[in-house]
Parts: sequence; structure tokens; C-alpha cells
Amino acid sequence: MPKGISTLIFVLVILTAIASVASAEGVLDTKVMINYQNKPFAEVMTDLATQAKTLVKFDPAISGSITLDLGETTLSNAFNQIAVITETYWGLTPDGVIVVAPPNPKGPYFKDISEVRTIKVNHITVDEVVKALADHPYLGFAKPVQSINSLSVIAPPAIIARLEADVRRVDVPKPMTKTKVAVLDTSRVKDKRFNIDWEYTTGLESTGPTVRTIQLAGMDLGYTSIGAQKILMSLKNSYSKDELKIMAQPELVARDNEEATLSFVKRYTVPSAIFYGVTTPPAQFKEIEAGIKLKVRPRVIVGEDGEKWILITIEPNVSEVVGTGPYGVPVVNLREISSTLLVRNGETIIAAASVSDLGYEIKTVTKVPILSEIPLIGKLFIWPSKRREARNQEITILITPKILEAGEKEPEVEKAKVIIEERTPEKAQPTN
Repeated sequence: MPKGISTLIFVLVILTAIASVASAEGVLDTKVMINYQNKPFAEVMTDLATQAKTLVKFDPAISGSITLDLGETTLSNAFNQIAVITETYWGLTPDGVIVVAPPNPKGPYFKDISEVRTIKVNHITVDEVVKALADHPYLGFAKPVQSINSLSVIAPPAIIARLEADVRRVDVPKPMTKTKVAVLDTSRVKDKRFNIDWEYTTGLESTGPTVRTIQLAGMDLGYTSIGAQKILMSLKNSYSKDELKIMAQPELVARDNEEATLSFVKRYTVPSAIFYGVTTPPAQFKEIEAGIKLKVRPRVIVGEDGEKWILITIEPNVSEVVGTGPYGVPVVNLREISSTLLVRNGETIIAAASVSDLGYEIKTVTKVPILSEIPLIGKLFIWPSKRREARNQEITILITPKILEAGEKEPEVEKAKVIIEERTPEKAQPTN
């Protein structure tokens, strides 16, 4: 067949298809009379098909009667009103057949009233969308596709539109929070109130500087409306006298309800098992850590008056080597808590691990191999000893969460600008 003729045939086919679709859609503008009084659904469908001179198919599962008085109206409006009454959906096939069916994926005409649509999720994960819409009446029509972070939906257009609108409602950028942290060695600071005239209160309504403290697991935990920078300024005199050491001043940035971690630790490789009386050094080892760890999980809460609060879970962990055991294994003292506080935007949380005047008793036993195992006289070849070590240290952590407003310059997520005043092998070192 000549190329020109084949091209002409192709164009004619396309034009015929377009004309067919236009003709099929044109039937929806046909005028019909609607005046039904308790008329069975099947008879209503037959009447509309007769008036519009078109074919109407419907799911036989639809039953009941219809009472509707619209007078003269278009065929499309008639089906819209009937769909509301019967809780059904309708569609038009390319060949002009009107199909009415309930939203039942197993129904015979479900595919004729449905479309396939992909709803892209932009700001959160599709799993978070599914969780947020867990009680949504139309979520069953959607399938999460994690690989493209989208919902794949097969449903009538009206259901898709409702589902997409609700996805957009929850798919919004998460608020960002910046948490400023100051890690201080306040062991030598004489005034533990940080030279500030605190006003102690028990409520959140106070507008002046306030501090509230909680005693948990060997740590003091409190929060104050005075910002961390003002506290540091009040400690300027202690800093100049070398009473205060600023160990670190990092900033952590995290999305809403996501965890950020700060870690300044030194790792020790130690034996994982020790067999007394055996002269061969242990062959099994593990790592232990000593230093400072901090985990924060902030969540932005908006009150009824529009004021923003921060619900923050903090997990400070302060550990230090306080002695040595057999084979030089470090003995680590640990202070840690986990607490959730509701604070105003910019309020400072204070966590202080007090380990002052705590003594640690280290027991060691020296044995003579073989001789120490002889009954009765073996004890003569065993020399137990005790050694008491004391440390005097207090670590104070200032934690100030702040909501990052739109347009505010954001530092790199979890990038910490660390200021170390003095580092020795005993000091904690930052980890990557």
C-alpha cells in the first residue's frame, strides 16, 4: 500500500475515534424529564435509556426505589442526582454506554466507572500518609508504592479526587527545629545557680525567668525561659577564672518528630570474658564507650491560640571512666535519663549529672597458678586487695530547641560546630 494512502487511512481512523468520543459525550447533554415517585431503580434506568436513546448498564446488586423530581434537566445531571441518592457512581464508555455501579472492586462494572491514577507524595513518606489516613473511608482503593513514594489508586474519579485532596492535606513539609546544645564542665563553678536570680514557679503561665527541676536517675533535669546564651554570659566570670570549661557547642537540626544524635565519646577495646586463674590473656574483646551522648526528638505542637510549643524527648547519657579492673578494663560510671518535656519555643532545658564525692571500690585478686588451687593451703597463695578511687565532676548540658521559621537560614543537618577548650586522652572525643 502506498505510504500516502496508509497515512490517510490512519488520519481517518483517528478522526473517527474523536468523533465517536464527542458523540458519546454529547449524549450527556440530552434533555430528559425526571419525575419519579418511589419508582424501582431498574425502571428508572430503563426510562432514562429510552428518553436519551442510549444504552444504560447497571450492576444488578443495586436495588431500591427512587423519588426524584427535577423536571427537565440534562442526562448527566440526572445521573449525578441518582448517584447521590443510591450511593453509586456512573461513567461513560468510549462507545457511548452509560454504566452505573457501586464502588465495589469485585463488581462486574467497577472497571467501567473507575480510573487509574498515581498520587505523588512530595514532603513525607507514603507510609506516613497511609498512617495518617488510616481511618479514611477510601484508603482501601489505594496501594502504597514505596519505590516512587506514591499511592496507586483505582477508583471512580470522585473518590480519587477526595483521596487526593486528603493526601495533600497531610502531605505538607515537616517543621524543622534547630537544637542548640552547650556541654559544660561545671565541676569547679562555685555558684551552681549560674549567678542567675532564678524565680522558681510551678506553672507555665509565668512571664518572667523561671526554672523547674526534676530529679531522675541521678540527674537533675530542668527547663527555663532564659536562653542558653544568657546563661553562658552569666558564667563569663567563671569562665575567665578557669572554673568553667566549655566542652562543646554544637547545633542539631532535625525534621519534626525525627531523632538527632550528638556523640562525644572515647571508645575502649576491652576483654569480653575473663577467666581467673588462667595466665593466658583473653582472646575475646568488645568495645565500650565513655563520654557524652545526647539524643533529641523534637515535635512542634500548635496550641488553640496559634502559639507554637515544642514537645521534645531528650536522652542525655553521661559516662566516665572511674577506675580500672583486671587486665586494665575500664570501670565506667553511667548517668542517663529519658524524658519528654513540653517547652516554649526557645526555652532552655538543663540536664546536670552530679557525680561529686562518689567513691568507687575496685577489688582485685592475685593468684599463683596451680598452687592457689591446692585444697586447704591454696588460700595462702591468693592475695585479695581493695582500692578506692574518687572522682569529683559535674557535667551540665544546656539544650535549647527552636523552631526554624520559613526563610531562616538552616545549618547543615546534624553539623556540629564544636569548641573544645582542652583535650587530653581522658577527655571525650567527637565521633564521626
